[in-house]
Amino acid sequence: MASSAPTGPPTPEFFILAAQMCERQNDVAQARQNLQRASAMWPGNSEVLRAAARLEDRQGNLPLAETLYQQAVAGAPQNAVALNDLGLCLAREGKLEQSLQVIEQAIQVKPESSLFRNNAATVLVEMRQDQRALAHLSAVHNSAEANYNLGQLLVNRGRANEASPYFAAALQQNPGMQQAADALAKLPGNQVATAAPSAPAMTAPAPQQVAPVSPYYMPPQPAPAGPQLNYPATARTPGVGTSSYVPPQYVPPVAYYPGAPMQR
Repeated sequence: MASSAPTGPPTPEFFILAAQMCERQNDVAQARQNLQRASAMWPGNSEVLRAAARLEDRQGNLPLAETLYQQAVAGAPQNAVALNDLGLCLAREGKLEQSLQVIEQAIQVKPESSLFRNNAATVLVEMRQDQRALAHLSAVHNSAEANYNLGQLLVNRGRANEASPYFAAALQQNPGMQQAADALAKLPGNQVATAAPSAPAMTAPAPQQVAPVSPYYMPPQPAPAGPQLNYPATARTPGVGTSSYVPPQYVPPVAYYPGAPMQR
């Protein structure tokens, strides 16, 4: 049975997927070229801009990544994921006030997201606004989890001496939380706080496993490997895809998205 190549008009998803595959093969120049082609065909497409921004973010080109994220958000101001991506990039650049503002915009769009809330809490801990951080964590975790996660954030940011009351609060609210007991025992001096800070009352029962907070310093990761796809003859090489994207179709002429490094 003869296999047939995909037919039909090209799509932005094709070039995004092709760029991901090239990047996975360490061919960043070709990945950029695929996104530049897509940008020329679909100027201002927010998903193409976001894919380009994430590529540059992973390459450490943060000013360019920020510009591309801003353009993606401008084209899709209610895209919570794009807002979160921009916020994380700003945090990695040390622009914490701007980062928090953008991540909280993402939260307004999707207030139930624990990822966005955890990211906002991480930035707030960096800004030493711990009670605001706790409020974000308490919106998506029960009281014990929220206090435990805030304690872990403080430890991660080199403020272990301030984490003890939050681990103690987690144990008060859930005496069976072994993670909090272990974290408390590991603190310098093994000092257990006598008074725990107040935490919002929550009705959800504590699960067996505590949901960890997500660090914001790591750049976005490439898409995970997926099944092999069939490519037309004009494609560069076969590769892998994810369920988030459609199979590639056609490769149009080369163009550049604004600000991208020129190919040599």
